[in-house]
Amino acid sequence: MKKYRELGDTINFGCQIQAGGGATDIAQLADTDDMRAEVDINEADIAKVGIGSPVVVALDSYPDKQFDAALVKVYPAADRQKGTVKIEAQIARPDLQIIKPEMSAKVSFLENQSAATQRPRITVPETAVRVEESETYVWTVRKGIVQRVGVVRGQKTEAGIEIKQGLNDGDIVVISPHANLANGRKVSVGAESNGEMK
Repeated sequence: MKKYRELGDTINFGCQIQAGGGATDIAQLADTDDMRAEVDINEADIAKVGIGSPVVVALDSYPDKQFDAALVKVYPAADRQKGTVKIEAQIARPDLQIIKPEMSAKVSFLENQSAATQRPRITVPETAVRVEESETYVWTVRKGIVQRVGVVRGQKTEAGIEIKQGLNDGDIVVISPHANLANGRKVSVGAESNGEMK
C-alpha cells in the first residue's frame, strides 16, 4: 500500500520503531485474503444484528456489483458523539480486480430467515463422505439403484458432516460404502440402514 524506502536507502536496524515510515519500515502491506468492510451503525440497531448476520457489500465506485459478506466483529465500545457502533463485515469472495483497500462501500444487512422458513440442515455420517481427486461425493440409493452424487461439504459437527448442496431431505445415503460400488448397481436397504449388495 505504501513504500517508505527506495533502492539504495540505508535502514537502521534497532532504532525506535514508528508505525508508518519509521527508521526500520520498508513498506506497508495489505492482507487481501481477509477483506472486510468497516461500518458504523446506529447503536439503536445493534440488537438487530449479530455475529454471522448476512450482509451485502456494494462499492461506491462499482454500485452495480454486490458481494456477499457476513458480520464478523462488533467493536466493544460505542461512539458517544455519533451514537454509533463500529462493526466489520468479511467479504466471502472478494474480486481483487475491483476491491482495493480503503475504498468506500455501502453495506446492507439482510433479514435473517425465521426458523420456519430456513432450509433443513442435512448431516451425514463422516464415513459416508468420499473425496476423490478434487471431487467430494456420497453414494445414494434411489429406487433400488446406487448412484454417486457430488456434494458440497459444510461444517463438521458432532452428528457428522453438513451437506450444503447435492442432497435433499429424505435421500437414502450409503453410510459405509464398499470399494466396488458403481453407478447403476442394484442394492437393497436393510432394516437398520446398512446397505447389502446384491
